[in-house]
Amino acid sequence: AEADRLQPCAQVNEPGEPAHIRDIEWKQLMHPDFAGRIEGTLLTRETPWSPDSPEHYEYPFPDEQNQNLYQQYREAAQQERGVLICGRLGEYRYYDMDHAIGRAITLTKKIVGKNLTGTEV
Repeated sequence: AEADRLQPCAQVNEPGEPAHIRDIEWKQLMHPDFAGRIEGTLLTRETPWSPDSPEHYEYPFPDEQNQNLYQQYREAAQQERGVLICGRLGEYRYYDMDHAIGRAITLTKKIVGKNLTGTEV
């Protein structure tokens, strides 16, 4: 029911809010048939946090075994022509969302600029 919703959409980003970065209303992500049978709603608030120990990392886990596996994938990917592998999973590193978007914009400018003008941007 509409009265059981607290946000205009499932995810509301708060980029200027220092205490948290987004609120998610999970009910809005459910199929309407299921969501309509639930009374109330559930919100979670995502708060930035930088772990100080590998035991608290979410992803990627920077141990030797995973770094070796990543290197094997990277070498295989470099053999592919016309494919750009980037981002959190492609580069096997954690990026905050603003850095992930910035990285994508930089790579896009490099590719588009090179393709359109024949020179690096």
